[in-house]
Amino acid sequence: MSLFRQGHTPSSALHCLKTDLLIAHDNEYYRFAADYGAMLGADMFAALEQLLVSCEKQDCKSKLARVGDNNSYVSLCTPIMTRAHEVLPQTAELVMVDAAGGLDKQWHRLYLFVSPNPAGSVPAGAIINRH
Repeated sequence: MSLFRQGHTPSSALHCLKTDLLIAHDNEYYRFAADYGAMLGADMFAALEQLLVSCEKQDCKSKLARVGDNNSYVSLCTPIMTRAHEVLPQTAELVMVDAAGGLDKQWHRLYLFVSPNPAGSVPAGAIINRH
């Protein structure tokens, strides 16, 4: 309430609170700024395993693995990606990687494998891993 008494709007008050958290917690800011609840650590890994089991029931190929103590990755080949492998010979000849980072507050990265063709880039696979 003190921020509102000082004349802050809801938006500027939120910005002030986030800035205070960032100053206080530096590299661990994302843990304090988000409420992950049971979806952090081993519980998150178990929930992800269940999600991938339901994904595989819809003909999605996936693999979940841990590398070391704090790193894990998910590889995906959706039905559309599988179809691209079956129909387009380009997917066996040339694949490019589009890497996007910082997708969320836990620093997950997305590596999207695409194959070029006259219609544009066709997705051929994906890997999501933690920083």
